[in-house]
Amino acid sequence: MTPLDEIVVVSARSRPPRPSAEPTVNVEGVPLIVRTAERCLEVFPHDQVLVATGDPQIAKACIGRGLRVVETRDGHQTDLDQAAEVAAMVPAMSYISIPCDEPLVPAEDIRALRDAARTDRGATVVGYRPMTAAEWENPSNPRLLFSLSGRLIYIGRARVAGGHRDEFSFGYMPTIGRAYPATVLETVRSTDGRTPLESLEDHEVMRLLEIGLPVRVVELRGQSIGVRGTDAATAAARVISNIESGEEGGQHERL
Repeated sequence: MTPLDEIVVVSARSRPPRPSAEPTVNVEGVPLIVRTAERCLEVFPHDQVLVATGDPQIAKACIGRGLRVVETRDGHQTDLDQAAEVAAMVPAMSYISIPCDEPLVPAEDIRALRDAARTDRGATVVGYRPMTAAEWENPSNPRLLFSLSGRLIYIGRARVAGGHRDEFSFGYMPTIGRAYPATVLETVRSTDGRTPLESLEDHEVMRLLEIGLPVRVVELRGQSIGVRGTDAATAAARVISNIESGEEGGQHERL
């Protein structure tokens, strides 16, 4: 089978201890996960957008809407691991991983990840945006540092760049979506679970840095509404409100 240039993997996995809102919750007549996939379909043709899940109910809801579904095992710790399983079944040069609970992810961000992946098929691509001072002070927010050439140096929860005074000067945080080369996901499949710093920082991209794989960054719009960590009713109401207002986001939010 000839590999496709890119595959979008809409990742629908359980995320303990930070559960997602129910991916099949109805948002103005459309399941939440389907809305996320439809954003991806604004950029990619039907055969290049896959929903990855081990949940039969999610699979049924997506198939009923005409989406392609790939069955993966349940219990993946990260979207990276789930994408690696998909890559073993569906050949492509790059895999763009999008969480299922991002129904307002900007199509322009998906395009930017695709274009960045095409410039270097050997490096993972991570999107970022500038942080506000308030976001920087919140220890739950991940942040990143990168070189002048755009290579990722650090990604995690530390208060960087804080300088001698440990105070905000500037900062960057990762946005939704990653682009993984097939070769990187092959390496991931050969590793034995999460690495030490990945576990400490609670960010799967740190695993790639730990094992010495190149990661590049690209600045994205970063406007979306993530709905993990909340109940389905709240998620649906928040998304509907933004659809009706035409705002569809603001800076990336987590509900």
